[in-house]
Amino acid sequence: MTRGGAVRDLERRIGRLYLAACAVVFLITACSFLVIQHARALGEAEAACANIARLALTEMSSGGTDAVLSLMEGDGMAECSVRIVKSDGTVLVSVGESRPWDVVVGIQGTSADGTPLSAEVSYRRPAAVSAGDAALFAAAAAVAAAFAFATRGPLVRRATGPVDEALARQREFIAAASHELKSPLSVITLDLEAISTSPANPGRVAELAREGMAECRRTADLVEDLLALAAGDAAGWTLNRVRCDAAAIFVDAFEQIESKAAAAGTAVTPSLPEEEREIVVDADPAKVAQALRAVLENALDHAPKGTPVGFSLIARPGQAAFSVSDEGAGVPDELKERIFERFYRADPSRGSRAHHGLGLSIAREIAEAHGGSLRALDNPGGGAVFELTIPLARQDLGTWTA
Repeated sequence: MTRGGAVRDLERRIGRLYLAACAVVFLITACSFLVIQHARALGEAEAACANIARLALTEMSSGGTDAVLSLMEGDGMAECSVRIVKSDGTVLVSVGESRPWDVVVGIQGTSADGTPLSAEVSYRRPAAVSAGDAALFAAAAAVAAAFAFATRGPLVRRATGPVDEALARQREFIAAASHELKSPLSVITLDLEAISTSPANPGRVAELAREGMAECRRTADLVEDLLALAAGDAAGWTLNRVRCDAAAIFVDAFEQIESKAAAAGTAVTPSLPEEEREIVVDADPAKVAQALRAVLENALDHAPKGTPVGFSLIARPGQAAFSVSDEGAGVPDELKERIFERFYRADPSRGSRAHHGLGLSIAREIAEAHGGSLRALDNPGGGAVFELTIPLARQDLGTWTA
């Protein structure tokens, strides 16, 4: 099944579940309403029976049997039955016929001469669903069905929207990754073919071998970044936090990039705070150094040859701030966020070397996993400044997943 088919199948399933849920809610509501209505009607019938029984006993005490018979001939009594019985079981009055399913109410009383009497009055049990309730139920069902069908589409699209977006991002990620892997592999293949056809030219073979090795390293870097992103997407960035000095992380990142900067003919100028006080952070040193290395590599890619790249660390209230500056073309305001998107690459003319557009994305994710940030700013002297911040030390240490 294709991803589009999977989303459509999910939409159908959610749509059916939504309609079923609406039907269940409607039925529960309707049944509750009918039960309440029936209970109310039953209570009214029982109250009417009790009133009739009291009237019958009153009439029996004051006017005798004839008075009770006259009472039962009145309006609304046709569906009632009355039995007045003495304590010894003698039936004094029996009007109408009681059915087993009728509502029956008994009242105790006395005759005019003090003889104990009991009156039993039965009344037709009200129907479980009256005609009016049935009509109301049908109208409510029609309205509920119309509402459910009208809202199903927007609700389903809203529910599956994030899934569709995630699948779209996955497709874009795979397409971009495939394209990025294809490029260095093509270069390596061409270099190997050229080497196989010109073994007698050692200089040319050495040049092609160096080019192939550079592409192999680029491919390895890309695969490493893809694996890092995949791990971050799958379970978040797992950070092995320790309490450490931010300056040690700074030095580690500088040493990792120093040889690459020398090979590129660009000097990286480090700058640490003059005071000897440690800038203590709770961080994963390896991950932060990885993020700083990515930012430094980006600066090397965009710094004009022969111009320095600045690298500094300062302490601010509540945070340690690492800054990387270059004297390149800078970053336009409209791109200051886009450059952190995966596989995004700005105008190639801004850089001297090809890169796959994942480094800054990974660096920002690592910074945010630490509760910090990474942003692009303008260098007052021209070029760009990338500032990565992480919070200063907290009490909670250990391994946790961001």
